[in-house]
Amino acid sequence: MKTTRIYTLIALLLMAGGVTMQAQEPELEEIIQFDESFLPRNMCYVNDEDVLVMDERSSPQSISLLKLKDDGTVIASAHYSETNAHYNYRSEFMLRQDGTIGFFYSKTFGSTSTFHFMTVDEDMTLSVQDLEWECDDFVLYDFWEARMTSATILKDGSMVISYIPESLWNLGNVMGVRLLKFDTEGALLQEKIWHNSQFYYFCGMVPAADSLGCRIMLYEKTPEGPCYVNGYHLDGDLNTVYMKTNINNKTYPIMISDGGGRYRANPYNGKLYAIGSVSCPAINQQPEISKEILMIMFDTAFVEQEDVWGAHRRVTSEGREIVFCPNGDIYFLGEMDWYLGMGPLDANFYVAWLDESMNKKGEIYYHNEQRGLCPRKICACPQGGCLVSLEGWDRITYAEENVIYKISKGVLTDIEEAHDAGFVMAVAYPNPGKEVLNIRTGLQDAWVEVYDLNGRMIYRQEITENDTAINATNWTNGTYVWKVFVGTSTGSVTEAESGKWIKQ
Repeated sequence: MKTTRIYTLIALLLMAGGVTMQAQEPELEEIIQFDESFLPRNMCYVNDEDVLVMDERSSPQSISLLKLKDDGTVIASAHYSETNAHYNYRSEFMLRQDGTIGFFYSKTFGSTSTFHFMTVDEDMTLSVQDLEWECDDFVLYDFWEARMTSATILKDGSMVISYIPESLWNLGNVMGVRLLKFDTEGALLQEKIWHNSQFYYFCGMVPAADSLGCRIMLYEKTPEGPCYVNGYHLDGDLNTVYMKTNINNKTYPIMISDGGGRYRANPYNGKLYAIGSVSCPAINQQPEISKEILMIMFDTAFVEQEDVWGAHRRVTSEGREIVFCPNGDIYFLGEMDWYLGMGPLDANFYVAWLDESMNKKGEIYYHNEQRGLCPRKICACPQGGCLVSLEGWDRITYAEENVIYKISKGVLTDIEEAHDAGFVMAVAYPNPGKEVLNIRTGLQDAWVEVYDLNGRMIYRQEITENDTAINATNWTNGTYVWKVFVGTSTGSVTEAESGKWIKQ
């Protein structure tokens, strides 16, 4: 095992001209804005107020990191590159047993690829740990590297990396995975070709909660024909000891079939959480809501326990993330209104705050008329609330404006604060609609009222679920006004949200 230390120059501005402090966006607390030279995607707190950010826009020949206060003040930067090296895969930031923070990456010289772990010290010194393995069969296609390569740190500090060998890749279908296990010093402990049968996507790999092994999720074709997300439990020697077919069959068997699903292990309770998109067959005639976001919680044996809906309207396979808090709370980030374009209604985002049992504590929807916003990463703030990084652009000029926003607990729970920040806390869909008006909100002690254009209330219903379906079959075609009210313990009533709904 060889360790290389790279001492970096502390830069108070990263990439001259690439960072703008406190930009023009008026409402939501924007702590920092970047131009097209920097795309903040991977980020984590290194202490109570300092945030480490990785640039996902870096060229394949370099790795760029930024450290900033969570008020946007840039503290330092680090840049790493080697002559003629190509960095194919970069993992999320991970916490090692010794308390250090770093990430896995692969490096290719010519046809030879190697794996490494880079630690980022408090002073932004980078330490590279070489893992004792090299190969000449790493699939060098950027899209599939991101989807198919995965790494995790197990409970004993050992490291497991999975990737798709070139020889087992065939036009989007994969016939096996190579698994590599290393000890804490980087020495190779185990190597094997695992799961020698056809599958389509490698959905994730996380530590096992109750052993020194790991859990792997694959979207694969079964012998019977259908394709499901299947769960595997591997022991410390990378042998399969348990397998469950179609782990999300309680809700929608096609959930996360687009391969962009996210599976995360909660380090505080060992359970598995998944977030992904599902088709909506009941409303598939409404293109603006052709998919929705769903989040599922599993126990340690892949048995689905709870589920909760997220953003409605059209979503993609990108921009969905989960992050966990030490007290068990969960933040849930998703995209909505994604039409693969840059029009005035495209590219917005959604944030939910849940407890450990998937009960929503807050839920907000954001639409910026000046800036398109595609979510990339969410990070829980030590003092509460969260940071979200977003790939953005000006809707008029199309100039790229990538940002990090800070969202407080107040914005997630207080109606006035949410409105001041540009969020709404309830939405109606599909709009226009035909037989059903759906109201989605995380507000508690709330009810919905519907009025015709003459101001007469034609409907009232208590809100007891995240989604409230209103039967509008017998309503005449036209425009209606819906209002969501919230009551308080003192008996006062607040109009939380309102809007127009068109019945066709």
